[in-house]
Amino acid sequence: MNILSFDVEDWFHIRFDQGFFEGVSCSEYPSRVVDSVMTLLNLLDEVDIKASFFCLGWVVERYPSLITEIDRRGHEIGSHSFSHRLLTSMDKMSVKEDISSSIKILEDCISKKVQIYRAPAFSICEKNSWALDILLDHGVEIDCSVFSGPHDFGGIKKNGFNKPFLIKTPSGSLIKELPIGSAPFLGGNLMYSGGGYFRILPYFLIKYFMDKSNYNMMYFHPRDFDPDQPMMNNLTIARRFKSYVGLGGSLRKLRCLIADFTFLTVTDAARSVDWNIAPHMEIHKSLHGENLR
Repeated sequence: MNILSFDVEDWFHIRFDQGFFEGVSCSEYPSRVVDSVMTLLNLLDEVDIKASFFCLGWVVERYPSLITEIDRRGHEIGSHSFSHRLLTSMDKMSVKEDISSSIKILEDCISKKVQIYRAPAFSICEKNSWALDILLDHGVEIDCSVFSGPHDFGGIKKNGFNKPFLIKTPSGSLIKELPIGSAPFLGGNLMYSGGGYFRILPYFLIKYFMDKSNYNMMYFHPRDFDPDQPMMNNLTIARRFKSYVGLGGSLRKLRCLIADFTFLTVTDAARSVDWNIAPHMEIHKSLHGENLR
């Protein structure tokens, strides 16, 4: 099972500091998201592959015709939040307002129900697992926010969640999870399936890991394939490296990827899962040694 997904955000959404986007000026930070997404849509049309696009409400508000074009070409639309703020930096009411606003603007734009969600920077974790209940309350059936390992802004710091599973939410409800996976490598786990991990690793290694796995959730951003984007100031050395490494060859690697593998959207992949026998997980317990059951 190979899933192709894109997080529709602009090049400057690599910044997460609170208050940054209230002061974003179109003249200071010129948008590149429309051209970048159109490049991806045209590439996918060439090989007749459909993908899932997790869209920021911030982008929908400014470029609604881009979202309707993604939908018109037969791709799946999901929510990537409204403001791209880290959920770990927000209280419950703020998260609820953000999710509600993002889903409303998307559904008004495409006149379809939004059923999939991915948190900015995979920022659903142990301390804010209540966000999953908010998703269910707003009609989301499938979450794609779990990063199966340590991550700068979230992640589940336990390995092994490399397949679809059900998460038991704090209220006792169940939500379907299609996580970001990893591959066992040299006694640890190696991320390879998107973003900077995809850009830095040689393609033959990515292909090797994908061939060995029966579940691959690939995730990308439009900026991952835009070598001419400006460089954001005030980033740490590590963050700067992760954000800009490998941009020159990334589109070529994507072309190889979609030529070598077949892909599903998130919802189509979820339909192929027998959820009656899928493993369950409670996030708040998984960090204390309990595995899937």
